[in-house]
Amino acid sequence: MLSFSNSIIKDKQAAEDIVQEQFMKLWSNKHQIDDRMCVESYLYVMTRNAALNYLKSHSKLVGIPEVESHTASQIDIDRRIDAAIIQNRLFELIGKMPPQRKKIFTMSKIEGMSSIDIANILGLSVKTVDRHLSIAKAYIKENIYQIL
Repeated sequence: MLSFSNSIIKDKQAAEDIVQEQFMKLWSNKHQIDDRMCVESYLYVMTRNAALNYLKSHSKLVGIPEVESHTASQIDIDRRIDAAIIQNRLFELIGKMPPQRKKIFTMSKIEGMSSIDIANILGLSVKTVDRHLSIAKAYIKENIYQIL
């Protein structure tokens, strides 16, 4: 969650604050969460929105006097927002995967673990891990156009 927030705002301390605030909001509103809801996806959406709000408010506070600098800054912010939206939608796709496949894909692609390490941790064969990764990649390729 922290790396997701930091990828949007590029400020580690602010990203930590945002993530902590979102966990606190989630905890204080836990009675409103539907049992069928994917809490992880919900938390990513909350974090994304908070990070984007931070970018909006921070860019207003900084106040760039030169038009060229402002335009370049706006383009950078727009790119970050676009990347955050795509990343969030990818997390939504990942959230729809079966639990084991989701876990294996997350460990490999997000946490950067090798198939051998994943197999050892989960007590699976390396072939099983590789098969899950292959199916997950195919699933994302198949469904990526629906989210863009």
